[in-house]
Amino acid sequence: MWSVEGCANQHAGVLAYEDTRLQLKLFIEGATSQGKEWRHPTLDALRPPNQTTCIGLTSRAGQVTLLRCAQTHLNASFKPSDGSARIELTLVPTQAWSGSALVDPTGSYTSLSFTAAGLHNILANARVQPELFLQSETALDNTLRQQLRATTQADDAYLVYKSRTPTATISHRGKELEIQFSTSISESHSSNTGINVRSRDTIHISAPSATIDELLAVKYEIEQFLSILCVGKFVAQNITVQRSTFDMGAILLWQLGQDDDVETVERLPHQVLATLGQQPDLTEAAIRRWFEASEQRRVARGLVYDTLGENTFSNARFLALAQAWEIIGRELSTYLKHEKSLFTKACDEAGEALQKHLAPETAERLKRMLKSNNQPNFRTLVDECLKTAPPYAVSKLCGDATKFARSVSNTRNLLTHFDFEDGRQDDLYRAFRVSLHLTYKLTVLFCILEAQWLRLPLNNLPMMLANNTMAIGATRSIPE
Repeated sequence: MWSVEGCANQHAGVLAYEDTRLQLKLFIEGATSQGKEWRHPTLDALRPPNQTTCIGLTSRAGQVTLLRCAQTHLNASFKPSDGSARIELTLVPTQAWSGSALVDPTGSYTSLSFTAAGLHNILANARVQPELFLQSETALDNTLRQQLRATTQADDAYLVYKSRTPTATISHRGKELEIQFSTSISESHSSNTGINVRSRDTIHISAPSATIDELLAVKYEIEQFLSILCVGKFVAQNITVQRSTFDMGAILLWQLGQDDDVETVERLPHQVLATLGQQPDLTEAAIRRWFEASEQRRVARGLVYDTLGENTFSNARFLALAQAWEIIGRELSTYLKHEKSLFTKACDEAGEALQKHLAPETAERLKRMLKSNNQPNFRTLVDECLKTAPPYAVSKLCGDATKFARSVSNTRNLLTHFDFEDGRQDDLYRAFRVSLHLTYKLTVLFCILEAQWLRLPLNNLPMMLANNTMAIGATRSIPE
């Protein structure tokens, strides 16, 4: 049975995944007709543009909370006997949570956690080492070896070594939160499979008090952070929020906009830019710096994160990457075409002239456009970014950096303005083919630039370029 926040009525309903969306079909009895509308307290609460919370008890997921439910379809079956109607209402939420208590989008929560499946080799701060107590060449000193043998009454053992758990305090949108990368070890017995020792890598985000949206925003940042290191799209799994330490919490079942075709990346140590688990100081410093980025850099990261899936490549992905590079280029660039005060004065004088002939808002918009043109062109911005990248990566992925920057700029300009920067015409089909190769290269180079900005050591760069699936595609030459 389902109920709508603010209404006492309960209704039968079916929660199902259809047409790439989670949908709730709600069956409302006893609606009456008033003019062209059906009236019922539940219908009134869900009438567009209202987006209300729905709560229900399901057979598989237990108690479910659907946040911000929007009405998409309404079908009515009229009953002539009493003049009422049975309404079938289709609702699509923005989020679906399963838990023992109602999930409140505006309520106070203290933690969000999620698992990092596929990244154990990068994140784990625990390792298992076999030790043979009878052998003198063991890594343990003799006294400790004898003590362990006496304690365990065993000739050999598996020892679990745990590094300090990386814990970083960050500030996000004016709120202080703590991020922790944790590895837990568990053990189980079975008459069929014997003894199983398992590890689980979890990221914890905690705060004295935060809303679900605030915690999810930080989770999204961490997904981007790990994706940059992996040069592949990482997607958090088993996302759980808690009101307190003793709360069982609620698990995120689904959210609007999620890409169900993207599987979280799996990476080995030789396929990533840097490993973190065994280096807590490095991990903490990188996380803190990540959250110190400018808003412009965060926009660029978001654009790149959405292009990191390896299932499909398109011109839209290339254009998103090109925009990200322009944003980063403007942040890195110190080059101005004209002296700043002189250029500003000229733009203001031009603005005064425009206001004599055009509407004020049009004149102001044109003046702002003029002021933005003191920056270098897109080709120069790409070239300046490449100058800050490791020479080995530029040589491996770009060859001639100047020629590569021209190719990126010309392809971007053709696909957006149907013209080249230098005025030449070219085959549109060739631009489509070139954009595929440029997408690979710009993606990998952006991840390298971000890792460099985070001050991470890039000792693993040659191995990553030789073994990472995205990087292997990026090393292909651009077709002539």
